[in-house]
Amino acid sequence: MTRKIECEFEYDASIEDVWNALTEAEHLKNWFAPYADSNAGPDGFISLAWREDFSEEYYMPQMTFEAWEAPSHLVLNWHAAPAGVEPIRLPVEFKLSEKDGRTKLSLVQSGFLDDESWDDEYLSHSRGWQYELRSLGYYLENFFGRTRQMFKGKALLGNTRLEDIVGPAGIFKCGSAPEIGETFSLVLPDGRSADCRLLYARSVLDFVFTCDVLEEGLVRICLETMSSEPTLMFWVFSWTMAQESVTQLATPWYERLVNELQVQDTAA
Repeated sequence: MTRKIECEFEYDASIEDVWNALTEAEHLKNWFAPYADSNAGPDGFISLAWREDFSEEYYMPQMTFEAWEAPSHLVLNWHAAPAGVEPIRLPVEFKLSEKDGRTKLSLVQSGFLDDESWDDEYLSHSRGWQYELRSLGYYLENFFGRTRQMFKGKALLGNTRLEDIVGPAGIFKCGSAPEIGETFSLVLPDGRSADCRLLYARSVLDFVFTCDVLEEGLVRICLETMSSEPTLMFWVFSWTMAQESVTQLATPWYERLVNELQVQDTAA
């Protein structure tokens, strides 16, 4: 028996722009994986990486297009599995339709095994698509064609909970938890106040918000449980600031997270 992920989103963007953002490396690295390569076309491929050196641990090599019907139907030959298990085929199907200048995107990813050992893999992909497809919409509707700069940090999780990071007593201090789309005020680790808007939240595992200090860039704090050593992932993105500015702003936030949570920093 297998299970699948299904989700739908609507974007204030043309179907051609959404299609290009899904298939062309110059766009993929501005909303999805920070490093990407592609050959957009019926016989083409996409490669995604989360490290600049495309090292195997953070690399999804040359996923071919099993279906290419531009600009409405795409199937990507995706493979994944729990740690230590041989990856299996988990195809990702995108369907696009346009009405009144807006584009509806439907995603189905199938093939996840239903035994307990696959639960974290299934839940991680489910959370990932919910975030990434919101990130796609944010890019399309606000910064399409702009290059994204980023800062990333990774630390062993320990006993950390999301409320230790974001909340009334968290390192990023805010009041009651906002709903998706709501604005809220946040006290940052450097003592500054920021106006923010919640883009996505999933239980105690994922919290993503826009931030005016980043010129409406994004902060994502994710507690990842797929590997044998659960990890804290910390990402900061901006489409308008220089890389040096993003790094200078985000580094002390991440350092305070590591120090106050007493978690072990690792190479991102």
